[in-house]
Amino acid sequence: MSLTTGARVGHYEITAPLGSGGMGEVWRARDSKLNRDVAIKVLPADLASNAQYMIRFQREAQVLAALNHSNIAALYGLEDSGPAPALVMELVEGETLADRIRRGAVPVGEAVDIARQICDALDAAHSKGIIHRDLKPANVKLTPEGQVKVLDFGLAKALEPESAPAASGGHDSPTISLAASRAGVILGTAGYMSPEQARGMAADKRADVWAFGVVLHEMLTGRMTFGGETMADTLAAVLKSDADFSVLPGDTPPAIRRLLLRCLQRDRRKRLHDIADARLELDAEPEAPAMATPERQRLNVLPWVIAAALALVIPAVWWLNRAPQPPAPLAARFELSPPEGTVFSSAGHAVSPDGRLLLIHAVREGGNENRLYVRPLNSAQYRYLQGADNAAYAEFSADGSHIVFLSVDEKVKRLDLSTGGAATVSTGSGSIRGFSWNAQDVILFGSNAGPIQRVPAAGGTPAPVTKLENGETGHGFPGFLPDGRYFLYSSFKPGLAHVMLGDLEQKEAPKRLLSMNGGKALYASDTGLSRGAILYRSQATLQAVGYDRGRREVTSQPFTLAESLMLSPRGQLPAYVSVPARVMLLHTLSAERQPLELVLLNRKGERLETLSPSNEREWGHLEFSPDDKQLLGDRAGADERGSRDLWTLDLARSVASRITLDGGNESTAIYSPDGRRIYYTGSSREGPGGIYTASADGTGTPILLRKGSFHHLGITPDGRQLAFEVGGAGSSNEIGLISLSQPDKAETLLGGSYWKAWPQFSPNGKWLAFASSETGQSEIYVQSFPPGNGKWRVSKNGGSLARWRRDGKELVIHEGGGRFVSVDVRERGGGLEFGAPQPLFTTALQPFSTAQYWAMTSDGQRFAVHALPEGAKAVPPRPRSLTVLLDWMAALRR
Repeated sequence: MSLTTGARVGHYEITAPLGSGGMGEVWRARDSKLNRDVAIKVLPADLASNAQYMIRFQREAQVLAALNHSNIAALYGLEDSGPAPALVMELVEGETLADRIRRGAVPVGEAVDIARQICDALDAAHSKGIIHRDLKPANVKLTPEGQVKVLDFGLAKALEPESAPAASGGHDSPTISLAASRAGVILGTAGYMSPEQARGMAADKRADVWAFGVVLHEMLTGRMTFGGETMADTLAAVLKSDADFSVLPGDTPPAIRRLLLRCLQRDRRKRLHDIADARLELDAEPEAPAMATPERQRLNVLPWVIAAALALVIPAVWWLNRAPQPPAPLAARFELSPPEGTVFSSAGHAVSPDGRLLLIHAVREGGNENRLYVRPLNSAQYRYLQGADNAAYAEFSADGSHIVFLSVDEKVKRLDLSTGGAATVSTGSGSIRGFSWNAQDVILFGSNAGPIQRVPAAGGTPAPVTKLENGETGHGFPGFLPDGRYFLYSSFKPGLAHVMLGDLEQKEAPKRLLSMNGGKALYASDTGLSRGAILYRSQATLQAVGYDRGRREVTSQPFTLAESLMLSPRGQLPAYVSVPARVMLLHTLSAERQPLELVLLNRKGERLETLSPSNEREWGHLEFSPDDKQLLGDRAGADERGSRDLWTLDLARSVASRITLDGGNESTAIYSPDGRRIYYTGSSREGPGGIYTASADGTGTPILLRKGSFHHLGITPDGRQLAFEVGGAGSSNEIGLISLSQPDKAETLLGGSYWKAWPQFSPNGKWLAFASSETGQSEIYVQSFPPGNGKWRVSKNGGSLARWRRDGKELVIHEGGGRFVSVDVRERGGGLEFGAPQPLFTTALQPFSTAQYWAMTSDGQRFAVHALPEGAKAVPPRPRSLTVLLDWMAALRR
């Protein structure tokens, strides 16, 4: 029977509901005798009416009442004078750990502090012979003062039948022993059961050790360690799947990795036996990254950007499978200078399989056009490859005599390095992500919106060799292993990517090897060895895991090879290696990135107000509300997944509010013309990628309008149509259009072979401004809407984004480099006339950063931009560095 506000249970008056679940209802109540607030948990009727349960329950409750520890929510007593037996417990204010994790991963230091207090609670209970058996984030409260309180101690044991058969498969867990209709509770708890509990075996304190490891792993990663759509799927994951250590933050201390490994041993005989030992690991002094035991060894970090002089002295690498050898010579390293008159591009580079040639992308100083160069490793002379300007994803053939690339007109082309002759291999698209070319002259290419495809190097029709499954949005960045049959590739899902192993012959099913932030992974090994390493990116860090090609499995935990790497907007790995792992090319950051503030400027560039200081997470795409009272933008999440959330900033009160709370990845949001709704691209935590709409105040449930990979949006003034970039950032060759009344039907608004972005409708809805690279660099254009009544190039010196004044008589353009200009617009004779661009101001906008986004109020008088803090001096840019390492893998051995 359910309680109601105002009801009495003994001398406790019910004041408010706190929650409900499979273990019953929880209410806030007032103790009239001691004048304090308490929590009352009323047991479910089916348990309360079971005499066997109640006898056991009362006996165990008496034991639990003896627990007195600062990290355990106290049990005050039992009450049977109400409608059903009830537990009277300490009322703990604050959020649950589950609530905290929903906001994103917990920083390492904070997670360790929480874990210490959980350990203390478990140790106190275990010392009295009490096992929790249902430890999970929802049973851990975090008080506003930072204290941890573990709830529901021993209820699993208290609610177990007196004589539970060992093979019953469920009575060892409170959730499994409850009625099958309580599926939500079962799902919520099954992921924290130890393997022995999942099998229905008797559990001891080592079950709590397992659950502790799961909780710690989830704090650090921000997502469930073991999950599934059904209880059966979740239990299967507990019984068969290993925890994914590759998703741990890069700054996770070795001691914490070691602790997780010991807690999450499926065989409890090999598991950490006592939770007090976990406390010792949590309190361990910081240690060198290298571990003593081979299976958990981690290489020393190589911060070659920070260190002026660097010697590659790295501990032994376990995967090489060789007998001990004399110390190898240190790896030689040197810096490359770019071709004269250029700077290195972030578009990606390559090393020939034999390590003799380097393929380099560079940009002419002051321009945006990517040029492709080749140079021998032993020479400083670059050769410009004509016919490959703005090429993307260029890679060498297996013998190093040719390259394959995506041309600017969206064709897959090969180029003979000896003659310079180019030929078309097949048609392509702007969604292509990466190539690989094996010794049998098979070329693979990936896509952010489709499977891996194969095509003969001589030319032909592409054919798929993988297929999208389980919510995947694309398969990209293929990379053949040395045998030419198996290949690595990246599987993309919203907010997540996996490194997969594919089979060119399609005789073996794809195999997931590890998880990562996204982008490309590659394989490296010494000549003739079946063991090597898979290299991949974690934010700006180069990570690696050992890999056995013979067994086709990962053989080690992740370790860090290098930090402070350049991030490519195309998702490529900023490290390039030869097939015998002799040569590595690293693309490093040019200089320490300067922190920027979000500020409000006037038309002269004078600062009116600081909206967000430099010590806060930067805002991304910015948009003023139609009444100019709010600023909408996306900001980086607190976890390591690279996800973003939507926030609004109340300009009058200087109060920022997060308006997307589902743990997904949302960005590039705009307002509806009436300001009541927002439209954005991205995904919910579990949902597909696409275009979403939601209430502008953050209430209600977001609605998916259209699935797919999309980017910047524009909305017509009547709020009926939405324009969008097709594809991800930096890859769109098409602007699409949908009616919001029929979002499943789309049409191409702007097509062609050139990059296009940033659709912006004029206030009267008759014109569309956008950016396009059809001249070889990004410029601003305006054309009629619908198309067919004129098109004009507006900018002269580049342009990435243009915004209209509300009267439609001015366009403000960001030319690049932080330069803002104004262009007068006049309607005449059914067309438009444009004035010459007039300078407004210059501010610090850093490329390849969310800081390049900006917004303008509807009257054109105020601008939200990122700028250096007042008094700070800009650091002059330097050419980005390319570092060559020779015999780098040999230096990893003893």
